[in-house]
Order: sequence, then structure tokens, then C-alpha cells
Amino acid sequence: MSNWEDEKRKTGKKRMMTLFYTTSRGVEVVDDDTGIRFMLYGPMGHHPIDNAKEVLEREDGSVLGWVTASACSIVIWDAEVERVYEALGGDLNEPLRRAHQAWLAYSEAKINLIGEFYSKMSGSLWRIENANLINSLSRDHACFLQLLESHYVRGMLDEND
Repeated sequence: MSNWEDEKRKTGKKRMMTLFYTTSRGVEVVDDDTGIRFMLYGPMGHHPIDNAKEVLEREDGSVLGWVTASACSIVIWDAEVERVYEALGGDLNEPLRRAHQAWLAYSEAKINLIGEFYSKMSGSLWRIENANLINSLSRDHACFLQLLESHYVRGMLDEND
């Protein structure tokens, strides 16, 4: 049982938590009362990166605002892909390295296809759709790697029990 679970059990009260994301550590939770911190691993239905994108979209509802929100989100999802890749062993994990290189080539080809396809469309809606599709590409791969990371962490914890 973790320190946080012990504290919750002892006090018997609901805990106020702050959830945040950094590109260096991923998703972390802090108990507001005790300062106890713990990491969350694995894909989430609604990730903090998604929340940040939605805030940016609400702040500037223009086409440019939405495209900019997606562009910012893509940069962060790409950083999350690299963070989890490194957490799983990065270039030292040969099967992962090969799969990652293949994904990078696939992703680049798909981004080029999306760009060429939507560049022929008229209307500002298609700029948003273009950005959202590229965002989904990065997000989906990050979530796949996060799932592997959560299984890796769970396996490590099981070995220590």
C-alpha cells in the first residue's frame, strides 16, 4: 500500500488532488493536504494535454485559434511520445527502436498525405480538420506507448511484491 493510500485510510476523509502534466515526467497527482505525489501511468480517456487544447480553443474560437491549439497539442503529444519512448528504454530497446523508426516514417507519410489532401479543399473548416487529424495521429501513438509503459510499471511492481 502506498503512503497516499495509508494517509487516506488513516484520515477517512476525501482528498483534494491536483493533477498536472509535464513533458519530463508525464501525468502526476499531488494530494493538496499532504503533498504526497504519485504518477499516473497508461492512456487516459481525457488526458491533461486534451484539457489544455480545449482551454486554448475556448480562449480563441477563431479558425486560427483552433489551428494554433492543435499545433500546440501536437508539439506536446510528440514530446510525450519521446518521453515514454525513453522511459521504455529508447534506442537501447531494439524492438522498440525498430517500431519507433517505422512509426516515424509512417507518421511523416501520413502527415504529408493529410497536408496534400486538405490543401485542395476550400474553406477554413478544412484547416481545422487537417490540424486535428495530425493531432490524433500523435495522440494515438502516445496513448499506445503509455499503455506499454503502464504494463511495464505494473510488471516491475509485481516483481517487487
